[in-house]
Amino acid sequence: MTMNKDRTIARCARAALLASTVSILGLAAPANSADMGQVFGTKSAYDWSGLYMGVQFGMGTGKVNSSDGTNKVSERFSQGDNTTGGVLVGWNYQTGNIVYGLEGGLSINEIKANHNGSTVAYHNSDYVWHAEARGKVGYSLGRFLPYVHAGVLAGEFYQQSAPGATSPSAKMKTVYGYTAGAGIDVRIGPKISLRSEYVYQNYGKQNYYLASVPTTLKSDFDVHIARAALLYHFGNPITQSDEPTSNALLFAGPSFGVNVATSTGDVKLGGYSSGNFSLDTISAGATVGYLYPINDFRVGAEAELAMHSGSESTNPGGLLTSLKYRLMWHAAVRGKVGYVFENYMPYVMAGANLGQFTTSSQPNNNTNLDPYKNGYSVGAGFEYAISDHLSADVAYSYNTYKKTGVDTSGSVTKVGHDFHQVRFGLTVR
Repeated sequence: MTMNKDRTIARCARAALLASTVSILGLAAPANSADMGQVFGTKSAYDWSGLYMGVQFGMGTGKVNSSDGTNKVSERFSQGDNTTGGVLVGWNYQTGNIVYGLEGGLSINEIKANHNGSTVAYHNSDYVWHAEARGKVGYSLGRFLPYVHAGVLAGEFYQQSAPGATSPSAKMKTVYGYTAGAGIDVRIGPKISLRSEYVYQNYGKQNYYLASVPTTLKSDFDVHIARAALLYHFGNPITQSDEPTSNALLFAGPSFGVNVATSTGDVKLGGYSSGNFSLDTISAGATVGYLYPINDFRVGAEAELAMHSGSESTNPGGLLTSLKYRLMWHAAVRGKVGYVFENYMPYVMAGANLGQFTTSSQPNNNTNLDPYKNGYSVGAGFEYAISDHLSADVAYSYNTYKKTGVDTSGSVTKVGHDFHQVRFGLTVR
C-alpha cells in the first residue's frame, strides 16, 4: 500500500508540473504572430541578462518521518490544500547561450500532515514558510530557457504530538536544509516571462523537545513542489539604454520593492483571559505592484509579504502563569492612489491583510500555531524618484486583525492584534 501511495503522489506531482508547463507553452504560442515577431526580431531581445522579480504559486507534497525512540510515525503532507506561494527576485548573466543566475525567494505554505494510530494518539506537522537562496545554470534557446538549480533553505515547521491519552504539546522550530530541481522560463513579451519548475527540498533530521513525549522527537522532512511563476525583467544591458525615459511616466508601470519596518501595537485578549498587552516587532519584506498613469495621478495596487521578528509575554492570571504571543508574518493586498509633482509622489492606500501568529503558554510550555487571521490596513506614504527606475519610499499603515480562538492549556482564549507600522523601502521599476 505504501508503494502504491508513493507512486500515486509522484504521478500527481508530475501531472501538476506537466499541466503548468503545458499552460505556459500555450500562453507562449502567440509569440509566433507577426506582432511578437517584431518584438523578438533582434538577437538582443533573447538576452536573459539582468535583474528580474516575480510571484510564484504551486502545490506541495512529501513525507514526515518521526520517532521518539520507541514509537515511529510516517506521515504524508496531505491534510491541507497543500499550496505554497510567495515572491522571488533574481539576477542572470548570459555568455553565449549559457545563462548563470542567482535567485532568492520567500514563500508562505499551507502544507500539512497528521497521523492517527495505535502507537501515537495523534501527531500533526505543519510546513509554515520557507526561504531559499539558490544558483542556476541554464541554456538559452531564444525565448526558452531550460535550467537546473540548487541551493540552501531555511524553513519553519510546527510539530504537535500526543502519545496515548496524554495531553498534546507542540513546538515551532526554524530548520535548515538544501534544495535542487529543474525548470523552464518562457519569454512571452519584451520584459515578461512565465516559469514552470520542480523543486525538491530536504531538511534532514531535526530534534523537537515536546513535554508530552518522554524523549526527544526526531523528525525528518522531504518536500516536493510543482510550481509556476510570473516574472518581470528590468531590461538587459543591450537594449535598456535605448529605451526612452520621460518624467511624464514617472512612478508608472510594474514595480518591485524591498523594505524594513518597525511596528508597535496591542495584543487583545478575551474569553478565558482578558486584557491587552503591547507587542513591538521589526520586519523585512517585499512588494510587487503596478501603477497606471492618469495625467498626474497614479492609480493601482500592490501586494506585500513581510516576516516579523519579536514577541511579548504577559501573565494573564488564572491557570496560566505566562502567555507569549508572536507575529510570524503578514501579507497584504492594497489599492493605491498617488499624485506626482516633480520627483515626488504622496499617496494613500487601503486593503486586506492576512497574518499568522503563535501563542505559547505556561506552565506546560505549549506552543499553538494559531489559525490565519484576516483584517484590513489603511495608510499613507511618500515616494521620491532617485532616477527614472529607482525610488525611495516611507509609509505609515494601521493594521488590525480580528480575534480568533486559541486553545491554551485546554481552555480557549480569544486573541486579536492591531499595530501601527512605519516602513522604509526602495522600489525598482
